[in-house]
Amino acid sequence: MKPQKNFFIIGGAIGLIILLFSRKMSAAAETLIRKFEADNDVKRYLKAYQDSAGIWTLGWGSIWHYDLKRRVQPGDQIDEATALRYMKTELASLIPKIRAFITVPINSNEEGALISLAYNIGPTALKNSTLIRLLNEGKPRIQVAEEFLKWNKILDPVTKQKVPLQGLTNRRIAEKALFLKPV
Repeated sequence: MKPQKNFFIIGGAIGLIILLFSRKMSAAAETLIRKFEADNDVKRYLKAYQDSAGIWTLGWGSIWHYDLKRRVQPGDQIDEATALRYMKTELASLIPKIRAFITVPINSNEEGALISLAYNIGPTALKNSTLIRLLNEGKPRIQVAEEFLKWNKILDPVTKQKVPLQGLTNRRIAEKALFLKPV
């Protein structure tokens, strides 16, 4: 096979994988991510900015510049289509990780809430959380859902202390509500 043909085949396969994962993901999860990562207006976030914790970010909360294969840096800029591609790429990587460490059946709303949380805090933090431990132990869903509210703090870049952030509190309330919403 010619190298150019291989490139298109591999690119198409990656696109198909992203499409498949995005279709399986809860639409509610993507709605939460779009709302809380960019106030439903990603155009304001296409140039690198520091989030509340001082982390350089682009688009819908991406801290990784996939095209340059490095963390986002000051001066980086992307377009809306690239921001969407970055979000879909992150979700395609994130969803199987989440599914791998959940050992009990969950519904699409529960999964959507967990996806939104993991998108924000990272899959390792979620995996090691009390929330996942309680979920996997089969504790009552209301008890598990209360754990979302504990993830409302950032490390203040100046004081280096954990402080609550209203935006995160609002996001966690929305994730908890989605987690508890019947299908």
